Amino acid sequence: MKTINAQFIGLGFTGCRQANPAQRINLDFTRVKINPPAEMVDLNLTTWAMPKLGYIAGSADGILTVAGEPARRQILVLDADTSTPVKSVFSLSNGHYLADDLDPSREYLILGRDNERQYEPFAYDWIEPANDLTIAEQRELWNEFQID
Repeated sequence: MKTINAQFIGLGFTGCRQANPAQRINLDFTRVKINPPAEMVDLNLTTWAMPKLGYIAGSADGILTVAGEPARRQILVLDADTSTPVKSVFSLSNGHYLADDLDPSREYLILGRDNERQYEPFAYDWIEPANDLTIAEQRELWNEFQID
C-alpha cells in the first residue's frame, strides 16, 4: 500500500457560499482508488486553502474604453507593495472585466494595456478589491457582463 502526501492550495469549492480567506480545511482520506483503477492507495490531503474572495470588476462607468468606446484589452493586476504580477485578464468587447481570486487584505495596481499598440497604458494604483460577493455571485456577475 502506498501513502501519498499532497498539498493543494487555491482549489475552489462548488456551492461554497461564504469563506474566510485565512480559513484552512484539513482533509484526511484513506484507501482512495486512483489509476489504474485496480490500484488502491492511502491518500492524505492537508492544508487545503479556501479561494480568496477579493475581486476587481469593470462595470457601469468603470468599463475599459479605447477612444471613448468599450473595448477588449489586457488588464494586468500587480501587488501594489511589491509590483509582483498577480493576474492577467482581458476585458470583454463591451469593456467589462473581472479579476477575481484576489486577497482582500492587499492593495493592487491595475494596468490597462493596449495590446494593439495604439495607445499608452493607463493605471490605477492602491486599489482595494471588493469582497461583498461570494464566489458564486462573482461568477453570476461575470455571466451578466457577457450578455450586456
